[in-house]
Amino acid sequence: MVGKIMNFKQISIFLFFFILSSLPAFAEGANPSLCGNEQTDPGETCGEPGLSACAQGESCVNCRCTPPWHSTAIIAFVISVSLIALIYMAGIGVSSVQLKTYAEDELLQLVFTAFTIGVLAGFVSYIDSSLLPAFAGTAGAGSATTFAQYAQDSAFAVLSEFNAHLSDANQISISLGDAASQSAYCSLLGIGYSINTCSGLSAYRSVIGSAVASLAMALADINAELSLIVFGNLYAFSVLLPLGIFFRTFHFTRKAGGVLIAFAIGLYIIFPLMFIFSEKVIHEQFAKTLQTGSPNADYDNYLMAVSTSDIFPYAPSDIECDPFSFSYGSQVGPIGGLITGSYAPVSGISFHHFDPIIYQVYIRAIFLTALNLTVTLMFVQWLSSILGANIDVSSLMRLSQ
Repeated sequence: MVGKIMNFKQISIFLFFFILSSLPAFAEGANPSLCGNEQTDPGETCGEPGLSACAQGESCVNCRCTPPWHSTAIIAFVISVSLIALIYMAGIGVSSVQLKTYAEDELLQLVFTAFTIGVLAGFVSYIDSSLLPAFAGTAGAGSATTFAQYAQDSAFAVLSEFNAHLSDANQISISLGDAASQSAYCSLLGIGYSINTCSGLSAYRSVIGSAVASLAMALADINAELSLIVFGNLYAFSVLLPLGIFFRTFHFTRKAGGVLIAFAIGLYIIFPLMFIFSEKVIHEQFAKTLQTGSPNADYDNYLMAVSTSDIFPYAPSDIECDPFSFSYGSQVGPIGGLITGSYAPVSGISFHHFDPIIYQVYIRAIFLTALNLTVTLMFVQWLSSILGANIDVSSLMRLSQ
């Protein structure tokens, strides 16, 4: 029994002073990095007044400097070790074998947690130093210093892209409505009549309306995906991970701690990884692969739109109609060709404008978003089971689909 006590004391003292000595290295902000793309003007502050740069290990998210997750994780670990030490000392003070045995068992759980956090720190360092340049390519990662920040910047870019698509579709819908509502009135010797030669354009309003509704639905999915990435970037490792480490200290809250740690890793690492993978590999490589060797000229143009993410490259900015003209083909031709592919403002180029919308909305925005969320939830369920918390995320998976 004396040998167990001595071993426990030695392990506790070693862990406590080792972690305590590591805190200054994370607290000091050596070589601080600027606040990224949030700093638009020289001297603009990020977060609190007087703070123009974030310390090393921090990232600027929505003009807020997030603290380095290493420090908060280690502080939570130190608190857990201290609580276990207090429980053990209380067991010695009251001569309780149960308390001392409980403290020894919980110390083993803390050692396992420390090993998990160490592996996590190494993996995060790897994706920030190796995977980030690999996915960013020649374009570079911009102001992003972490993979999570790069995923957030990429999600903002995709959101802006879909906003532009929705704006183009709205402009076509407005122009079409204005043109279809035009009519002419003629009178002769007190007898008048009206003609509505432009009313035929109304036949295409339902198609344009469906395109607008589909793009709005895709925009909602991209917004939800961006919200998860921002939440993970802000709170996953700074709030959820320390709470998970603390809750795993005690037997009665160990399952909750395992779930929090699993969700923290899933939101900060797995979900951003899946988002970048779906954008950089599935989306871009899919378009490039299908574009080569296609025998159909119109389909080549469609794939060109998919690869450049340009849905309406030849859409007329304003649809005009002459109500005094009885040439139906000249009135309906431009907008009809916009849908069927025969509209050719550039000689020899025709375009199926609504095929890219189907791909962008149902594949890129909806299917890939559901895929990213499903893989993340599967990882959370797997990691939670390893950490001692068997949870069922099937309902969340059905919700994501």
